[in-house]
Amino acid sequence: MMKLTEELLRTDLAMLNHGGPEAISLFLEMSRKLHEEGHAQELRDWIVVATPQLPEKERGELIALLMHGYLYLTDQTTEVDDRILN
Repeated sequence: MMKLTEELLRTDLAMLNHGGPEAISLFLEMSRKLHEEGHAQELRDWIVVATPQLPEKERGELIALLMHGYLYLTDQTTEVDDRILN
């Protein structure tokens, strides 16, 4: 079970603050781990605390990446629904 200690959180937030591809990867990886372990509240807490730590450029890239994934999944679901209904 993953435990977010204050020290780990401080280290991660400092890395996020530096930006770059590593910051985006850290944000996504931590989110994935929390989700996989079923920590819904901790995931929400992580997003609320971590997102503002990302520099503006990385926040924009992260949102674009997440939207691309969301829209891709929405398209896949719509295609399956269309095939079932027709």
